[in-house]
Amino acid sequence: MIASKVLRNYYIATFLLGVVMLLPMTIGLKTNDVGMKGAYAVILCFNVLCFLLLPLIMDWTERVYFKARFLALEEVAEKSPQLAKAVSEQCEQLSLNSVKFAVVEVAHGEPEQELGSHEKLTSYGLWRSNPRVVLTNRLLDPSNLNAAPSVLAELNRFSKNNTIPVFMGFAAIQSILLYVVKTFVF
Repeated sequence: MIASKVLRNYYIATFLLGVVMLLPMTIGLKTNDVGMKGAYAVILCFNVLCFLLLPLIMDWTERVYFKARFLALEEVAEKSPQLAKAVSEQCEQLSLNSVKFAVVEVAHGEPEQELGSHEKLTSYGLWRSNPRVVLTNRLLDPSNLNAAPSVLAELNRFSKNNTIPVFMGFAAIQSILLYVVKTFVF
């Protein structure tokens, strides 16, 4: 499993958990313990909570599943100064701060099936304040000339990517499902 699949699975799990959460709310609506506005508020709050927990859960998953170690830009500069310089300039240009790298160890004889190519780099975080880029230790090798363009492209993608619409879309779909169940089932 690669890091982008973990992120996708987190989205799927939070959406399905939100749908399962609709069952007790429909029972509360039926017994008049909860009103529709309260049910919509619970759905919205649940999705905001999932949005805020995303970096914490992804960091934990990276540490436990991938055995990743997190490096700040200063630590990357010790191993690969040209990569750190390029990333620093890109972060300044994109107004990103405190970028961290989740470095996954891959043996030198092992094929890079987990991560490593431009298409398989993953980034996540909240807003533009704490980007995390998942990469292999091979990309930190100073002799790797493909590292900087791949990481810079991923940072550029991160700066344009916003996960808030994903969770607000989940809330909208779950609210519609709740309305349909309340209207047509009860």
